[in-house]
Amino acid sequence: RTVIAGTGAAGSADGAGPAATFDSPDGVTVDSNGDLYVTDAGTSRIRKISDPLGTPVVTTVVSSGLTTVADIEAMQIRGVEYLIVATKHAVTGVALPGGQVFTVAGNVTSSGNVNGAGDTARFKLVRGVDSVNGAVFVMDSQNYQVKQITLDPGGNPLNSADWHVALLAGDGTNAFADGAGDVAQFQYSQHLAAAPRGLLYAASYSGDNVREIKSEVSTLPFLGSGGGGATEPVTVTNADGHMPSGDQPASDTLRPFFASSRTIQSLQSLTLDKWSFSIPEGVAAFEFVMSVMSSTETPAVLPANESIGTTVKGSDQVMVTTIAGQRGVYENIEGPLASAKFRGSPILASSDEGSVFGGTSRSVFILRDDRVVAISGSPNLTSSLPTNGTGTEGSPGNIYGIACSADGTKVFTSNAVSDTIVLIYRSSWADPMQPSSWRTVEVAGSGTIGFADGAGHVAEFSNPYGLAYDDGGGWLYAASVTNHAVRRIKFTGSNLELKSHWYVGTLCGDGTATDTDGPFGTVNTPRRVAVGPDGSIYISSTSSDLIRRCLPDGELFTVVGTAGSGFADGDSSTARFSAPYDMAVDDSGYIYVLENGFSSIRRVSPTGYVKTVAGIGSTSVIRDGLGSEAELDSPFGMTLLPDGDLLFGDFYTLRTVQRIID
Repeated sequence: RTVIAGTGAAGSADGAGPAATFDSPDGVTVDSNGDLYVTDAGTSRIRKISDPLGTPVVTTVVSSGLTTVADIEAMQIRGVEYLIVATKHAVTGVALPGGQVFTVAGNVTSSGNVNGAGDTARFKLVRGVDSVNGAVFVMDSQNYQVKQITLDPGGNPLNSADWHVALLAGDGTNAFADGAGDVAQFQYSQHLAAAPRGLLYAASYSGDNVREIKSEVSTLPFLGSGGGGATEPVTVTNADGHMPSGDQPASDTLRPFFASSRTIQSLQSLTLDKWSFSIPEGVAAFEFVMSVMSSTETPAVLPANESIGTTVKGSDQVMVTTIAGQRGVYENIEGPLASAKFRGSPILASSDEGSVFGGTSRSVFILRDDRVVAISGSPNLTSSLPTNGTGTEGSPGNIYGIACSADGTKVFTSNAVSDTIVLIYRSSWADPMQPSSWRTVEVAGSGTIGFADGAGHVAEFSNPYGLAYDDGGGWLYAASVTNHAVRRIKFTGSNLELKSHWYVGTLCGDGTATDTDGPFGTVNTPRRVAVGPDGSIYISSTSSDLIRRCLPDGELFTVVGTAGSGFADGDSSTARFSAPYDMAVDDSGYIYVLENGFSSIRRVSPTGYVKTVAGIGSTSVIRDGLGSEAELDSPFGMTLLPDGDLLFGDFYTLRTVQRIID
């Protein structure tokens, strides 16, 4: 045994090997010239021992800019020598001979467990490093995983965004288990050694053992572990169809979907059809994201996330998908849902029998069996006033609110230009997809702006907007904005087309632009209404940023919110809204609120607790994805579908919010 360098006393003195001192040397490696490099953990320095087998001389290569240095590895990248060093929560590089320090992957001061591009990747205490064939392998010690880091072809080694981190083995549990990479477990493992023939060894001081990691089909680096290779898209060749992604620019990305009408029960599994891919030559591996969504007979509450402060973040357990229309494209195209377009952002209502009704501009359409058909009016009409008639010869005029009966035979719209209520109806036996099955007639409102109850032909409204229909009592509720009241309308005669056979009354509000609770409470500029499972009427007060509740006897309560715009999740006393607009209430009493101010969808529990379902608070962008990533532009009308999913209009598009099934 020969002492190459060091006196045995702690220090950081350079010089001839026998006179130099070290402070807690940890890692050691040898470069292509045979020189040694040592990480001096006590001083966070990198030291070099030149000519170790002759006349060793110790010099300091890096004296600052490193944190908690541990293991070290020398490697060549395109003929240039580099040192790769484990530095706390990062993998750091040193270019030789100058000693330039750069980050390969991770962040020294920020721990986590994120794979992907090196600049966004995160580790939790990197301990062991080794390299072979141009790739770096690390032991992510406190994430209990082994990672592989590869450089993109043509990438700059000094640019961490050009490195790619991939998980090789370990399920993240501090335990010991052999097996496939995704189920294997590591416990207090530190150092690694890579063999070019395709093996990786990991030392575990806790278990007093050496582990072997190998691929059945690849030498090191393992296949599918990073950027590089061909960049042509891999495509699914047997999908049932493709939907627009909703990303911007609007159009060029289509997402495949696989439809199944099969039914499974709780806790049962379903075998999916095999998928076929078209893979370009040169692509050795690829990855894709799969989202599984379902329609259920028993609706469940949509998951929501509690956003902190003014940071808006929806749930990771819902998926927002654009199913029709194109952002900002003001065009009317009927027919198959995937190719439909709208002249306006749809206001929506859904029936229990599976039809969705939408109002855009001066037209009402039905969406059923993935087809869109106009049943009244036309977006091309110039008149904003209603016209009685059959099919598209009749028109609701300008549409400000929409509601429908549970059986889908009656559709109501409000017109704030004529200050009237319009009915579009059909016989129960008539084909709903045939425009000629539908009749359009005005049923309430004298046409004169005002505030008067009574028979439909003498009653007066002032800016009727949101509508909601209660099948139980047969009442249609209308938020009358500048009446500062919620009005109610009911058919009381024998002829649907005679205004005199309809009655208009006032549920709550007396024309005062304030929000007060109690039996004689007031409501300020109500914008939308929704019927709860107990018959209560929920009201969005957009100008006051409140959600109100009115009992069938007219007594008013504030459910949640504080007057004054803001964003906060929490209980009824702390939660805040910014311009709450449309609403939907499920059978469990959860209220879903479409919020314009922060471009999000919020959920109010029956106890008044608010969480965020979807959206990140951005505007002017439509982007699909998880509720925590999706972006809403100008969310407008919303309805709750029979299976518990949400459907909403957003800048001339139709979008869904669906539960992701684990």
